[in-house]
Amino acid sequence: QNYVSQGIASYKEKQYAEAAGNFGLAVHHNPQDARAQHYLALASARSGDVRTAVKALEAAMVLDSHNVSLLKDAGAIFRQAGLFMKAEKAYQEALKWDPSAADIRKSLEETRAQRAVKA
Repeated sequence: QNYVSQGIASYKEKQYAEAAGNFGLAVHHNPQDARAQHYLALASARSGDVRTAVKALEAAMVLDSHNVSLLKDAGAIFRQAGLFMKAEKAYQEALKWDPSAADIRKSLEETRAQRAVKA
């Protein structure tokens, strides 16, 4: 848990690469820690390492598939990476668990619009 605490502290200081390093160590020691995977994804995305972010999100979503916050973040990061189908799926899953979330619904609609333009 020490690496997660250090990662959170770094993240709050906007030291995203350092935070990602700490979360990466936490995940290395316990790959089943969905929270560490989620935080690794957030910090990696903020530091520009989208590939690591996507990989961590995919792992976190397997471990904690009903976490609306995780699914919402996954949608945003997948969208940032240009993975519109994955983003759409994450947002749909989030809405399944929180149907009243207007912000997620709006993000889903925006993602569909982006995908239509890209196609």
